Amino acid sequence: MSKIVKDIMNKDPKVLHPEEPIHKAATLMHTHEIHELPVVDTTKKILGHVHANDVLKAVSEQKPHTTPVKHIMRKPAVVLPENTPLPEAVNQLVKAKVKAAPIVNEKGELSGLLHVQDIEDKVPEAKEHVEKIHQATRHHHKKAA
Repeated sequence: MSKIVKDIMNKDPKVLHPEEPIHKAATLMHTHEIHELPVVDTTKKILGHVHANDVLKAVSEQKPHTTPVKHIMRKPAVVLPENTPLPEAVNQLVKAKVKAAPIVNEKGELSGLLHVQDIEDKVPEAKEHVEKIHQATRHHHKKAA
């Protein structure tokens, strides 16, 4: 498996800017069936990311839908350079217990997004790596009493 993340990443990820409202995050997530969006500044530097759970939490806390995403975003757990070998990228995702990571070019600008689904779809021989990511990110829900 000699691929690098640039070979398989999504080269046109949907993004948010810090002042955009949480309702835009919800709309993008729903429209594009995604659960995570990078938050970038005007120079494409990564500031953080918003996960669907962050939006749900904001709604449950009755934050106004116009609240800027900068108030609910978190720092990305992993940011990977474009030339990261796929096995190393998988190890980083597993270690951070995440399914996706923003990818940056040599200038530190967002150039793509690597998601476990990209690996599964584009690198059939990486099944065991995909399974490692799924195992690391599996949530254990408590059963109702």
